[in-house]
Amino acid sequence: MYKMNMVLTILVGITSINVFAKNKIETFFQSNLAQGLCEETMVSNKRTLQFINGDDSEIAYIYSDRINSLLKLVDINSNLIREFEFKGSIQDIILLRNEFYVLTETELYKMNREFGYEEVRIRTIPSHLRYGRSYNARGLFISDTKIYLAHGIHGVVEIDKQTNKILRVFKPTVPQPMAELISTVTDIEGRDGKLYLSYDDISLVRNGKAFEGILIYSLALDSIEKIVPVNQRKEAYYLSNLVMLKDRFVVTNLHLNYVHDLKKLNSDRFMSPSKRLWKYSLGKIIGRAFINEEAINGCFYDDLTNVISTGSFKY
Repeated sequence: MYKMNMVLTILVGITSINVFAKNKIETFFQSNLAQGLCEETMVSNKRTLQFINGDDSEIAYIYSDRINSLLKLVDINSNLIREFEFKGSIQDIILLRNEFYVLTETELYKMNREFGYEEVRIRTIPSHLRYGRSYNARGLFISDTKIYLAHGIHGVVEIDKQTNKILRVFKPTVPQPMAELISTVTDIEGRDGKLYLSYDDISLVRNGKAFEGILIYSLALDSIEKIVPVNQRKEAYYLSNLVMLKDRFVVTNLHLNYVHDLKKLNSDRFMSPSKRLWKYSLGKIIGRAFINEEAINGCFYDDLTNVISTGSFKY
């Protein structure tokens, strides 16, 4: 049964020596408030920080024990924290002007942003399809009229944004060296009428490796536009996540962040990042960081000093 508790907590202001020299997101991620939110993953043995996302006014921290999830929405102007509990593991969140969407492995929630109540909750796949470790929902993209879910082996789920009805489930075919190899869609993004799908190999076949990489899908033509594989002799994806920026595209793979030029992606033979970001002075990234145009923002762990820190890193 779904349970949601909302707790409003007003915390004392963020301290910043030179607030006007930094944007407010960077200032927030250098604050005592952000530091405390990072340290919560150290205090609680049950819930760990899974990922951080947000926009210019609120930052979302998602903690999970793999059975239930805690979402903390932090207003970076007022320091107000709202807490929401969800059954299941939160996989993605998108903040819009009047609402925010929360995706778990099996359900999609549309929440009223101002007041925090649930407006709509839907099952992420039709009833004749099954859930399972490699079949569950993992990523979310929202256009003006549609909602798209990355849904593992099932592929992509397309939902009408107005009626909240599932329109179709489809999985664009990627090339496989052997018929028994299987790839799964791990995340989804969109830009200019195109969907960008990340594929990972989940096969257990000896001496065989399924397709890993990015597929670009044209919604206007309803067909595959481009397939860009990973050079599997050099690197691999593991449940990779995608972040779409203005003219860049970031693939998060474990603790690595691969930055790609969007224009080059259309001509690249393999996934060839312009930057591979994985070393940070504060340590390793905890979970998935909040990546925007300016920086990689999040929580970091130094395994030499056993210290958790908050921060932002330009790239």
